Amino acid sequence: MRTIFVDANVIIDWLNSNSDQNETCTKCLELIFLRYQKPMVSPVSIAIVYYLVGKKVKNKKMLKNTLQEVFLNFRVSSENQETINKVFASNYLDIEDGIQYFSAIDAGADAIVTFNGFDYINSKIPIIHPEEFLQLHFFK
Repeated sequence: MRTIFVDANVIIDWLNSNSDQNETCTKCLELIFLRYQKPMVSPVSIAIVYYLVGKKVKNKKMLKNTLQEVFLNFRVSSENQETINKVFASNYLDIEDGIQYFSAIDAGADAIVTFNGFDYINSKIPIIHPEEFLQLHFFK
C-alpha cells in the first residue's frame, strides 16, 4: 500500500470549513483514507496547524485535544538532526519546506499532496496538487 504525505496547507484547509479549498481537501483526504495507508504528516505540520488554528481558537486546551483526535488518523514522520542536515545542505531556501520534504522522503512517502508544488524543487517523488490527486483517481 502506498504512503501519501500531506502538507500542512492541505490539513489547514481541510480543518477550516470556511476555506474555499475545504471541499477539495476533504475529498482528497477521504480518498487517501479509503485507498491508501493512513496519510502521513510531519511534526512541523502539526505545529504549523496548531499555531495557525490557535490564532482563531482561544481555548488552547480544547484545541490541543481536538488536534490530538484529528492527528490520531495520521501517521507522523520523524524529524531529527539528519533531516535538518539534509535541509541545510539542500537548495531549499524555505527551511519548513525542506523539513517537510526530507521528512517525507526519509519516511518512504510515495508522493506529497500540497497546494504549493513549486516549493518542492527537484523532488524525487511526485508532488501533487489536491485537485490533481482527485483527477488522477476519478476513473479508477
